[in-house]
Amino acid sequence: MAEGSIRTCVVCRRRAAPEELVRLRFEGPVLSATAHEGRGYWVHRASPACMDRAAIAKAVTARGHKVAPEMVRLP
Repeated sequence: MAEGSIRTCVVCRRRAAPEELVRLRFEGPVLSATAHEGRGYWVHRASPACMDRAAIAKAVTARGHKVAPEMVRLP
């Protein structure tokens, strides 16, 4: 990641450094934490509200990718 890069949490919309966030990416129908390339979503790793599967599913669905809470896999 480039020095000084900033990402936005898909749940709370606050901006933070990638080290403070977890990157989630679709692998088939499942949204999971991954290091693979491609389009992904970021969530705050230290925030219980941001790491809530239902909140993640709702935020991602609002951005055009329908996902059920049970299809969110967190580290």
